[in-house]
Amino acid sequence: AEHSATWREEAKEDYDIVAGKQWDPKDAKVLDDADRPVITFNRTDTIIRSVVGEQIHNAQEIRFLPREQGDAQANEGLTSAARWFRDQCDADTEESDMFWDNAVCGMGWTDSRLDTEYDPEEPMPVVERVDPLEMGYDPAATKRNLGDRRWDIRGKWWDDAVAKATFPDYDF
Repeated sequence: AEHSATWREEAKEDYDIVAGKQWDPKDAKVLDDADRPVITFNRTDTIIRSVVGEQIHNAQEIRFLPREQGDAQANEGLTSAARWFRDQCDADTEESDMFWDNAVCGMGWTDSRLDTEYDPEEPMPVVERVDPLEMGYDPAATKRNLGDRRWDIRGKWWDDAVAKATFPDYDF
């Protein structure tokens, strides 16, 4: 948390800028006290939307390619399985949301898993965007895209009732 504290503050500010909250509260108050309008021309949102639109229109498909003679049939099965998994959980949309986060604040995360919450007998595939402000990672990572990180962690605040229902054996 200490390692990424500055980034977290800047990321919150980045989201505010894209949302059009670009005025320092003190400056906005000065204008308001002088009965002058606080006007924002939000070009940042337009640019971010344009970049994300390019990602959506140029999205890549996951395909498994054979490395050796005779692997084609197995790789076609893997490609079909990956396509089925992604179709079941609207992965393209979640990944576009993750790309939006990355364009805004420099970090984008998704969580891919088999979810047994609704039916333990038949797990369902899930790919969901994760709020970058919930994520922490190995501060020793130096490579692009945190490629050399040894760990990452997700911290999430829960309502007491939800936490107690989720972990009934834990004494809060």
